[in-house]
Formats: sequence, structure tokens, C-alpha cells
Amino acid sequence: FGLQDGRWHVVSTVGLEVEEVPTTLRGLMMARVDRLPEDMKNVLRDAAVIGLQFTAPLLTEVERRLHATADVSPLLQRLVDMGLLVERPEVGDQVYAFRHILTQETIYGSLMRRQLPDLHRTVAESIEAVYASDLEDQAEVLAFHYDRTSMRAKAMRYTLLSGERARSRFSNRQAIEYYSRALQLSQHLDGYRAERWQAAVGLGEVEQRIGEYEEAIAIYQAALEEWEEAAPAARARVMLRVVEVWDKRGDLEQAEDWLRRALIQLEHVGSGHPDLRATLYSELGWVALRRGDLASARDWLEHGLQLVDGTDHYDVLSSILNRLGAVYYHRSEWDQAAACVERALELREQLGDVVGLARSFNNLGILKKNACRWDEALATYQRSMEMMELIGDAEGIAIGHTNLGNVYIEIGEWEKAEENYLRSFVIARRIEHPYELAQAHMNLGRLYLLQGRWEECARHLDAAIPLYQEAGARANLNLNDAYELQGRLHLELGEVEAAEEWASRSYELLSEVTQIEESVEWGRYERLRGRIAQKKGDLEAARRHLDRSMAIFERSGPALEIGRAAYWSALLALEEGRAEEARRELTRARELFAQVGAAADLQRVEEAM
Repeated sequence: FGLQDGRWHVVSTVGLEVEEVPTTLRGLMMARVDRLPEDMKNVLRDAAVIGLQFTAPLLTEVERRLHATADVSPLLQRLVDMGLLVERPEVGDQVYAFRHILTQETIYGSLMRRQLPDLHRTVAESIEAVYASDLEDQAEVLAFHYDRTSMRAKAMRYTLLSGERARSRFSNRQAIEYYSRALQLSQHLDGYRAERWQAAVGLGEVEQRIGEYEEAIAIYQAALEEWEEAAPAARARVMLRVVEVWDKRGDLEQAEDWLRRALIQLEHVGSGHPDLRATLYSELGWVALRRGDLASARDWLEHGLQLVDGTDHYDVLSSILNRLGAVYYHRSEWDQAAACVERALELREQLGDVVGLARSFNNLGILKKNACRWDEALATYQRSMEMMELIGDAEGIAIGHTNLGNVYIEIGEWEKAEENYLRSFVIARRIEHPYELAQAHMNLGRLYLLQGRWEECARHLDAAIPLYQEAGARANLNLNDAYELQGRLHLELGEVEAAEEWASRSYELLSEVTQIEESVEWGRYERLRGRIAQKKGDLEAARRHLDRSMAIFERSGPALEIGRAAYWSALLALEEGRAEEARRELTRARELFAQVGAAADLQRVEEAM
């Protein structure tokens, strides 16, 4: 074509008839490549097999093996000058890349299918030669190239290693893809049962982490059934994983059953594996704690502690300490609880255990909240949740939002409380976790009770109770909280008989699940009974219950509960005609609420005064 008088004209029709003009962009690219000298075409084609980006040393090794080319540097420089490649010094020394991804894809697509397995094999073997001292960091790219050859054993080896690396850095979706591919490859290989076991267990762990509990259990059970000859300790460790999943689903009977199976496995290893045995005792202690059996929980955990204290099994030791902290917390022994949790935190920081750190920070946040150190509790909970988000732990994220909401509700920031409770609700519903879903319902009910949104409160409390019952014994104390909230709701509605019925349910449950009648739960029960008696006009009974409530909180309760006990005691004193006593109690409550920053409680006291 030529330009004449401002218009395009055909210059030579012969040219059109003799030469084939590409009609697509890819065709234009290949036409340009085909016009290159043979050695430059080889470099581009082999580079396209390596990928969009490559290093000069690797390409040199590939060219040496394929074409006996000693030095590709001059060819690379010419291709850069032509605009087909670019240097990437910001990535690393002697790193090059195709200027456009379409160029690399087009050149790769032009290669004959039968050529590709041998080319990918040459690239993979060249990577092994060039980076022999650091093959682990090349696992993903080696998995890619060997998966495109007939060398399935090497493909599985590097694919499995890639899955382990992805799991360790919490790249959960990538880990699932690698483990699943490793399992597929293993089906075509004999003598790789250990690797197949490793891939299955790794896949189960990732599915468990992201909240796919049914899938995780199915994978673990399939692995156990498929390889009955696996070492007893290895089988016991997988059984522990099954225990964790059943615990997350709130089925303590299944959890305990699998713990017993794991202990049977350890009968075959004598006194070996003290860390594994201690872990099993720790899990049995956790099950006992879930059931409210604090004495048994403490016994199991201390038994486990004896096996690993003073050893280098810091991961097991920190887990046991964290759980002992929970036992002391439920016994209202705050100093011992804090000492255990802080020691666990130190160990997990030394280990760099992100999952364990997240759990320890969560427990430390509970203790800080209990001490009414709201800012510290918020910061600690936030750090825990950020770690849970990093690792993709769906249940942990739901717990994090619940805990943040629990702080915001105490300091009167109700919009933030509702926002966090609703986020927890959405996650718990997605992962079908009855316990966390019950928690979300109950906390929303508590918030709406404080806000006077009676219908919404009733709806959420009614939904929480059957979910707690479904979650089993681990939820008994939470179920009691729901009963107490129901009693308070019906008092607000003027339905005294219904409130009394819920108080009776609370008494029956507490008598069944707690051995300590000095706990916070008993203090709240006595307070509810006192309010009911006052509403019925039995001021003597009301005084008896409220005084008992105050005595419990003064011995073992947080300052916030003491202030609330003082508030209700003041209202009763006012009704009894003892104005000065009422004023003293309100003044005491006001000072406590101001001291801890409980804005909503403080406002209620100011109105009463």
C-alpha cells in the first residue's frame, strides 16, 4: 500500500498474491518470530516453555542441553533491542521476561504437542541443575514442569512439597489444589503410600482450617481406612485431627470416642511419644472443660503437663498451659489464669506459632476484658482476629468478631457491637457451626435487650437455645446465660411467672454442670432471683438474693458485676424506704462504672440518682 493525494492505494497486487498476510494478532507475532534467525527462534521458543519470566543462567542451561549453545547473552540482548523481551533488574540479577504475555502464549501455543513433554523435562532438569542447592524454593515451578512430562513420581514429589509450602504460609486454596493433584498422581504410582497418606492428611488439615468440616472428616477417615498399616503414632495423630473437627462441631461424644481410639494406638508404642500422649491428655481435659467438669479437666491437663514440662515440646506445653488458663478462668482464679496464658503466649512467640498465638491472644483478651481493661482487650482481640484472617480460620474469625462485640457492648458502643455480632452470625451460618451460631444469636439478643428491642431480642434468644442444646455439653454455661437473659426479658415485659420459670431452668442447669457456687453464673442467677422477688413484692426474699449475689461478685466477680449488683441493691433499698443506703450504693456503682468506662451502665446509674 502507498499514500497518494491523502488516500491509500494498492502499490503491488503481485505482492498480495504471492505473500500470505496474517489476519490475526497472534499470526502477526508468529510471522515476526519466524523471520528471526534459527538461534534466536530457539531461544524464544525455549524461553516460552520456561514461562513468562526466566533467568539467563537457567535459559543458558536449557540451550546447552537442547542446542549446545554456550552463551545466550548476546541473543538475549538482541531480543531486548527488538522489543520482544525486557530486562527485570528490580526482580533480580539477569532476570528477563516477555514484553507481552500474549507473545509468550503465542509462541508456546505454536509448539507441537508431542514436543512439549521433552521440553518441559529439559527445563525441569535444568532447574534442578542450576538451583541444586535450593530446590525447595523451586518446588512450585518444578511441580508445574514435571506435571507436563511422563515423570509422575517426580511430579508428585514436587507437587506434594508445593502443597506443604502453601499450607505453611496459609495459602489455603493453593494448598488444596496441590494436595488434590498429588493424590491424583499417586493413583498411577506403586510404592508411594506414605506420600499419598501425607497428601491426604495435609488436604484434611486445610479443609478443616477453612471450616469445611464434613470434607475434612471424610478425608481423614478415608486415609485411616486405606492405610491400616501406617505407624500407630501416625494414625493417632490423624485421629487427633478428627477429634479437633468433632470438637469444633460441638459433638463431644464423637470427640471423646476418637480420643479413646488414639490412646489404643499408643498402647503399641510403649512409653514413646510423650508429646503425643500429653496432647491426648490435653484434649481429654478440654472435653471435660467443655462439659463443665473442672476437676477432671484440671487433672487431665496437669497429667499432660507432667509429661512435657521441662522438655522442648513447646507447642504441646503451650497448648496445655493455654487450656489450664481457661480452667482457672472458670474457677474465677484470675491470677493463675493470667500466669498460664502469658506463659503460653511467650512459648508460642518463641515458636512463631501463628495459630497458637491467635488462640493465646484470644484468651488473654478474655482476661483483659474480665479486668475491664477495654482498650487492651480490644487491641488483643483485634490482633488475634488478624492472625485468624491471615490463616483463613473461619471459626476463629467468627470468634474474633464475637469477642470484639462483647467489649463494645460493655462500653456502650452498640453500633460497633451489632456490626461485629452480625459478621460473626454470617460466618457461623456459612460454616454451619451450631455453637458459634448460637453465640451470635445470644449476643444479638443481649444487645437488643439493652436497647429495648424486645421482639428482636426474643427472636434471637429463642433461636439460640436449641442451637446450644445441639452443640452439647460444651455449651451448657452459655445455655445458662441464654436462660438468664430470657428471665430478664420477661421481667422487662412484666411477665413475672415466665421470668421465674426461666430462673428455675437456670438453677437446674447450674446445679448440674457447676461444682462451684461462687461463680459469676451463680451470682447472676441470684441477682435475677432477687429482681423477680422484688417485682412480686417480696422484699425480704429480694434482699436475701441480692445480698448473696453481691457477696459472690465481691469474692470472685469482675468490678463490672459488682457495680451492677450495687445498682440493683440500691433500687431495692429505695423501695424499702432506705434512701441513704440507696444513695451510697448508687454512688458506689457510679464510681465503679466510671472507673472501668462502662458508659451504658453509668448512664443508667445517673438517671437513677
